[in-house]
Amino acid sequence: MFMSSRNVGRGASAGHRRHGAQQQTSSPVKSTPRAKVIAESARGTTFANLDRDAGRLAATLEQALAAGHADALAPAAVQRLMAAICRAYRAQIDAGQDYLPLAGHTALAPTDVMVACGALLRAADLGVFELGVWQSFTGR
Repeated sequence: MFMSSRNVGRGASAGHRRHGAQQQTSSPVKSTPRAKVIAESARGTTFANLDRDAGRLAATLEQALAAGHADALAPAAVQRLMAAICRAYRAQIDAGQDYLPLAGHTALAPTDVMVACGALLRAADLGVFELGVWQSFTGR
């Protein structure tokens, strides 16, 4: 469960977090600049092949899904990739990048987004209310 500074020091129940949830420590942000959508990450890293490999994986997976192969990736592979992508996105945002996780031209149905978001919240043992509280405190 999200723990705001208002809950600190109010006994054992105030600091209670559900299993699997991590405590967020961030100060409230008064205003946030509008996020920019960017399609490419900064170049020049020591992991330059990751961009190429990610592009190939995304293209191959899109082809498999278009051909009706929902099982192209094993569930464990999807879980590992989802966790790595979530961590990479947060690391870039924390490092000062300012972009939305989906490029403007990405063809995702609203249902795709809702299913993934709902599952991510369940996997982290979080609720929509906690997400809303966290967003109001951080401005993200």
